[in-house]
Amino acid sequence: MSAFSQRIIDLMKTSKNDVLELVIGSFELSKIKAGQPAIGKDQVLYKVGRYDGVNWILEAGYPVQGRTFSDDEKMFDDVAYANGQKVDNAVIVRVDDSTPGNPDSYYVYNENWERVAPGTVTNGMKTVVIGPDKNPYLTDGHHTLNTFSQMKRGGFEDFKINLVVEANYSNLKDKNNNGSSMDEFWIEMANSGNAWLKVLKENEPGYRYLNGVEGDQDEYMVHSVDLDRFKGQLPEEMKPEAFRNDPYRAIMNFTRGIAWEAPEGTKADGLPFLEFYWAEEIQNAIGDGNSALDVHTEASPYNLSNLDSYVSAVQEISNWIINLDPDTIIGTSVFTAREMGQKTEIDEGKLNSLIDSGKTLEASSSDEKDAVDVPSFGKLGYAWAQRNGGSEGNDRLTGLPGPDLFVLSPGNDVISDFRIGEDSISVAGTPDLRFRQTGEGLLISAGDDIHTLLLNVHRDAFLAHEPAHLHIIPAQDDNLI
Repeated sequence: MSAFSQRIIDLMKTSKNDVLELVIGSFELSKIKAGQPAIGKDQVLYKVGRYDGVNWILEAGYPVQGRTFSDDEKMFDDVAYANGQKVDNAVIVRVDDSTPGNPDSYYVYNENWERVAPGTVTNGMKTVVIGPDKNPYLTDGHHTLNTFSQMKRGGFEDFKINLVVEANYSNLKDKNNNGSSMDEFWIEMANSGNAWLKVLKENEPGYRYLNGVEGDQDEYMVHSVDLDRFKGQLPEEMKPEAFRNDPYRAIMNFTRGIAWEAPEGTKADGLPFLEFYWAEEIQNAIGDGNSALDVHTEASPYNLSNLDSYVSAVQEISNWIINLDPDTIIGTSVFTAREMGQKTEIDEGKLNSLIDSGKTLEASSSDEKDAVDVPSFGKLGYAWAQRNGGSEGNDRLTGLPGPDLFVLSPGNDVISDFRIGEDSISVAGTPDLRFRQTGEGLLISAGDDIHTLLLNVHRDAFLAHEPAHLHIIPAQDDNLI
């Protein structure tokens, strides 16, 4: 019997609250299916930037080029939490060769110095259900798994994580005899709150409900054409580039703790997709020209590629959340702002630490022990730094098939290992390219703020290979909201 066949048998035997160990790798992760079509990608960028370190430092509270190293303590802490090992007063002990994807390479102890095994604390773990096609479908943890897959010491090889099986639908029947128990599965997933059963708008961020009516049994009946469209929008892989970006969902991550908190003891306590409901409400308010957000119209939107504008977006949306009538129903949920975690006042300390956390980051990884301790970025600072060069500059593989692809972004960057015949350049939606030969190499400029130097590359040789190594890719600009 093949390993895959045995895996299917094992999955069919699972029941609610079983702990399922999956390997994030070419075999295992490819079998984990998504339950939503989009993520807030800047939330992933924040965590990846913090875990990997970025090529920026803080001076007077603002980023300038330099090097902020990795926050290993936070990375191992988050992995232990997701792995079900984060008990109260836990102590994580690691050595130079400890890796976050191998739970056997580091040790988590409780306050009595007893080792905590993965899967011990299930309330912090991410969840899956088993579908009629015998595949595990992720119901919570899309941002977390995308982060672990993207960070330098994560990826798709030998990264072990534990997930909790919430339900097993492997024996779900085709009630309507339409030839697909998977349609029944998605309806059941919607009814149980385990799927964000909405389709994406074509040319902008956001969602709309699938066409449907409430049935006699409170069953959400879905038109097949919309259900097919929803299934077609689900990513095939747990990689950020496979997901659509929802900038409103990312905004909710950055306003958390400032204007709202995860609700405890209310009707919305533990509500799946809580941030997405808030994101709906924000999008609707901006789109309707809400007076509290009237500086942001189609002619003058928030520009999330600009750090100051991004901070303004978080600050003004936080103020808007605080000033909402507490009895306002949020998005398409049935819960009020108060029930959804609305705070009564802004947490000014957290608002002021969006870029600069106010803390000092200690060198921790083996290759950075001689580094000088530096100020630590805040959540938004890390996200901005990662999207503007990250830890690799723009010399960063996207994971797309074919030749290596270097995506040019605003800033002055140097790509040192570009090779004609092997690598490609992508400039999304910026056709006015300019090329200038310098003593160091070929300088490519686009628009007013993209300037990228290809070291030791000659203009004639590069342009002789067009269009194989120069791609103008029209792209939806979800930086403007």
